[in-house]
Amino acid sequence: MGENESCGSCRFWDPMWKLESKLADKKSKRGGCHRYAPHSSALTQSWPITRSGDWCGDYETAKKTDI
Repeated sequence: MGENESCGSCRFWDPMWKLESKLADKKSKRGGCHRYAPHSSALTQSWPITRSGDWCGDYETAKKTDI
């Protein structure tokens, strides 16, 4: 893994303030991973929540158009 290869710079990750509402805290380091379909249960669907500094083996650099 490279030095800057973390969720916060991955093309599949969106910060929580983009997912929740315009009123959410833009300083939050939490976000949702959109690499795969959301997890489903009988009552809800949700994307995995991660922190910007987390990482996994599916990292792909965000394109400038993704940011």
